[in-house]
Amino acid sequence: GEREGGGGGGEDGGGVGGGGEKESGDGRADAQALIYPCICNSDGWLDEEESGFWRADVATAQVRSLHSAKERVVAGPRFVRPPPTFLVASTSDDVCPPELDTAPFVEAAERAGANVHYLLGDFGGHGFGLRRFWAEPCVAWMRSLGFGAAGAGERGVSELKEAEAVAVTAAAAACGG
Repeated sequence: GEREGGGGGGEDGGGVGGGGEKESGDGRADAQALIYPCICNSDGWLDEEESGFWRADVATAQVRSLHSAKERVVAGPRFVRPPPTFLVASTSDDVCPPELDTAPFVEAAERAGANVHYLLGDFGGHGFGLRRFWAEPCVAWMRSLGFGAAGAGERGVSELKEAEAVAVTAAAAACGG
């Protein structure tokens, strides 16, 4: 079946405050959405065949930088609490199986007190794309964090409306509607 749930904990210090403004100004994301993420615990990040950094040379400084900080994003003692996070994973994904990639991240994030919303179900293989079944709940989740709220400023409202319009239009096209 499909798992849908909210994680524990309040919002991250760099998250959206009541008025939609950053509270700490620490440069961290206000929130993130990870769709069929590849957050594996294997050592394949620097192997061209396994890395998941498709179209990226694993020898680049960017990929090496990600690898050097990997212990902060995979479950373990150096894991760093992420900002509020919306995740979608499919049980049919054989590229990034949720039990190896998404589930350990979700468990670590929830243990760290992060606000996590996780949709898990049989949504098709890796790369199932932008779909209404997750895009609409993602927009609702963003609204629950204060994105697009009155007092968030015109920029926040217009950005959310633009993201919502793109998500709904793409989901409708993908669903044949």
